[in-house]
Amino acid sequence: MSASSRGVAVLVFVLCLCAWWRWSYVPIVYPHGFGHAPWLAPVLAVLASMWIDVIVIGLAWLGFTFCARRRLWGSLGRGALLALLGFVAVARISDYGYYFYSGGHMDLIALQHAQGDAMGMALDAHVTKYALVGGGLSLAAVVLLLLTARGERRALPLVALGGLAVGSVGADLVQRRLYADEAVLLRRAAERRSSPETAIPLLALGYWTGDHGVSAVAVRELHPVVRKKLKRFGIEVDPQSEFPLVKPRVFDNPLALPRTPKWIARPNVIVLFFESFSADLTSLYDGRYPGLTPNLEDFAKRSLIVSGVYNSSTPTVMALTCSYCSYLPVTNTTTWFLERNNSGKTRLRGLPHILGERGWQTTHVHTLDNTFVRTGEALTRMGFAEVAEGQRIGDELDEQRVSWGFSDEQMFRYLVRRLENGKHVAPFLLSAATIDSHAPFHPGPTWARYRDGAVPLLDAIHTSDRAFGIFWDWFKASPLFDTTIVIVLADHAMFPGKEHADARPGEDIGGRHHDRTASRIYKPSFAIRGGSSFTARPIGLAPSVLHMLDINVPNHFEGASIFGARRHFPELIGMHEFLFATVQQVGGQAVLDNFKIEDVENSCAGAVFDASHPLLTRCEYFHFYEWKKSLHVNNRIWPEDNRPRDK
Repeated sequence: MSASSRGVAVLVFVLCLCAWWRWSYVPIVYPHGFGHAPWLAPVLAVLASMWIDVIVIGLAWLGFTFCARRRLWGSLGRGALLALLGFVAVARISDYGYYFYSGGHMDLIALQHAQGDAMGMALDAHVTKYALVGGGLSLAAVVLLLLTARGERRALPLVALGGLAVGSVGADLVQRRLYADEAVLLRRAAERRSSPETAIPLLALGYWTGDHGVSAVAVRELHPVVRKKLKRFGIEVDPQSEFPLVKPRVFDNPLALPRTPKWIARPNVIVLFFESFSADLTSLYDGRYPGLTPNLEDFAKRSLIVSGVYNSSTPTVMALTCSYCSYLPVTNTTTWFLERNNSGKTRLRGLPHILGERGWQTTHVHTLDNTFVRTGEALTRMGFAEVAEGQRIGDELDEQRVSWGFSDEQMFRYLVRRLENGKHVAPFLLSAATIDSHAPFHPGPTWARYRDGAVPLLDAIHTSDRAFGIFWDWFKASPLFDTTIVIVLADHAMFPGKEHADARPGEDIGGRHHDRTASRIYKPSFAIRGGSSFTARPIGLAPSVLHMLDINVPNHFEGASIFGARRHFPELIGMHEFLFATVQQVGGQAVLDNFKIEDVENSCAGAVFDASHPLLTRCEYFHFYEWKKSLHVNNRIWPEDNRPRDK
């Protein structure tokens, strides 16, 4: 084979490898295709997103050709270019293995998920497979480039690369013109800032400098138009107060539900957060997956099912902040503790604080280490007196973890043992979070299979339900059955990944970080069971529990009790530092709108807020977020020395 032929073969080989990397996520971005040419959109997407591959290969080709002429510089240059191509391969493989499908890409959370030594987990075999295959192909491509560059100096490969680069840019422009209504999805396919080659160096820089890209804001006053529209979401703001979110009471009227003979004034409260339990991934709300969650179905027969719950935030730590502090977070898991965010010193007053002050024993149990994304510190900040981390489960059961956290089965057996051994004296608040239904959904030795086991995500959901059955069967036969409220809800919606798409074929789940989630309440003291279809959020957990306990106190809650004011507010807001959502009534239908900070932060400068427009626009939402961020960093959420006391 001639040098020219080898050169062309190398380019085709490497470009096919790059195209394979890109093509793997196209079905998620374009699940339905477009019109009479379903192939056109994915082809344009692949071409438009290969610009960085073209640049890297072009530089490598130039470098190898140039370096082949000089012995010393050639050795150094080849080494540097080998490292460059290796980095590209590792970046793509690692990103592909975890968050390519979700749109989240590599960040500190992904890094901690992958650091097995830090968490006692083994690197996932699925990711290892792609690393070995992709790494081997990349190494073969580099070797071929080295061999080819020794004798090839012709311009043909560069001409081919130049043509592909022009075609890539052209495809990007064409798809933006043809499919303007699909702008968000198209940006995901060609998103420059989130490509792993960009994200991973920025990740390293942020890790070393402590700067994670948090923008500073200085919005001191909330616009009157936005303040008025927020009332439709149940969010009341006092513009004259130094602490605008503080209000004197949780609810206006006591709970108007008939009491049962089991009623007691100070019941125990158990709250179970199920990892990523989207409503559509259970067998509680429709017939898509019969028998998927039978134990939760049995629980639901004795409970109130709320069918219109959308998660308030994501991921877990932020979701728990929403639930227990009834507070929409303006930071994320990797930034809430940074100095520019007031180092986590912003005062929040949560349900555990309020119950703890009144004699409830407050404990949270989770299956990971407290150091994982500072989970222990965050939960203590929410008001828990005790945070039992995963190793406590292992020590109590004398067992090892079976996944990257202790399994749900291990956790529920641990909960039962704690309750049996009298470690919780009534009244108590016991909180716990599951882990089995967390990505990457690859079966462990103890997993239950749903039907033929063809969809690992459904196996994970089924396994988590089976583990809950251990607790639920014990609980029904225990004295706690008559004295304890049990609340089951999702921490957040399932991330919009490939596995999620496999479980919901034919649906467009792209970018749906906020979605409808599972939620139900068992309360023996009041006659509540059956279904309810009003919209709600986990941010209403704290006020709803306090309403059931008849504890009416000053608070900074942005949520409302589902037994009271929440029913009067059909609109919802979801918030995260970079991921936003609203659910608003349009023509009698609840319309969910997911969007990212990059969709609004540049385009909303100088935006005019229109009081005649009934809906909260994205720019008005972003103004609310920036105003809240200024409250947060200036510690204006909850006062300290002059803290309002109960009336």
